[in-house]
Amino acid sequence: MFSILKNQRSRAELYSGSMQNAPQALQGLRNHLNQLNKSEETYNQEYLDRKKIVVPPTFFEKIGIRTLPDWVLLGFFTSYGILALVFSLYLTRFAGENRLPVLGVVGVLAIALGLIIAMIIIRMA
Repeated sequence: MFSILKNQRSRAELYSGSMQNAPQALQGLRNHLNQLNKSEETYNQEYLDRKKIVVPPTFFEKIGIRTLPDWVLLGFFTSYGILALVFSLYLTRFAGENRLPVLGVVGVLAIALGLIIAMIIIRMA
């Protein structure tokens, strides 16, 4: 019995000590909440201010290039187009009189391979 009473008294002292600290802890939490509310108001106002500023779209934004995958595809197609053009000029140099069929085959293969690689890039990005 005595041990139970002693145990209950120690718990009561622990709770009374925490009750004395509770108003300070509550005030600290209220201060933190007020700081968070002020930060939220600041961010909201900054967002609204930035939204009011109308920036004219750049050339690339007008044609639809806004994100990193768009830039990656633009770089790929530019370099691939140059490579396909150089390759087709190289093959037509040695084709002789049959240049038109060679250009057609090279063009179709270049477009097909370019689309396959572009789909892989889109899928991975």
